[in-house]
Amino acid sequence: MTSRVGKYLFFETLGTGSFGKVKLGVHEETGDRVAIKIMDKGDIKAHEMAANVRREIAIMKALEHRNIVNLRQVLTSANKLYIVMDLVTGGELFTKIYKHGALPEPLARKYFQELVDGVSYCHSKGVYHRDLKPENSSSTRRQDL
Repeated sequence: MTSRVGKYLFFETLGTGSFGKVKLGVHEETGDRVAIKIMDKGDIKAHEMAANVRREIAIMKALEHRNIVNLRQVLTSANKLYIVMDLVTGGELFTKIYKHGALPEPLARKYFQELVDGVSYCHSKGVYHRDLKPENSSSTRRQDL
């Protein structure tokens, strides 16, 4: 049986982190594929992370840019918090560099410009990313960052 929250069905796990996992979600009516970050409310409370999670959600709600993963919806259940976001399917920039070595200069230039565009937009909104690195940058299948 497939798990679900709201109108989203859960499929495979895309990644795991300290406070939860990210699963592939599919909207049952539209077929839209999304990434759903699933966090345990008990873990958030035990690690005194509630303020950080609220801040992350508020920041994501305030930002809408083509080079930033956009928040679509926040859902909750008795024990879980679900953050529904755009699905980025091209993989981490770090993995691309690790597997294939140096990027061709035109592609590296394109990625750098897109990164600068996204960071500049964040700065214009008063948001400053403190952990920029290839592991935190993903590309789409169209080779957009």
